Amino acid sequence: MAQKIYGLTRDHGDGSNGMVWFRNKETVERILDNNGGIHEEFYGNEGMCSTQLIFPDELDLNQCGFRFSDDHYG
Repeated sequence: MAQKIYGLTRDHGDGSNGMVWFRNKETVERILDNNGGIHEEFYGNEGMCSTQLIFPDELDLNQCGFRFSDDHYG
């Protein structure tokens, strides 16, 4: 098995952008849904993930430095 994560670019509102990482595809789809009240800071994604990455299950992504925002936007 493998673990897939989803990256969305986020507009910080000051002219800068960053990447926000998610584990849950449904959370990402809800955030990007035009009818579901898309979060304004994610408009630049134009309804799609900026990137999707796949890693082996045994890799601890938190130990690799990833921080996930599923709980914040869930």
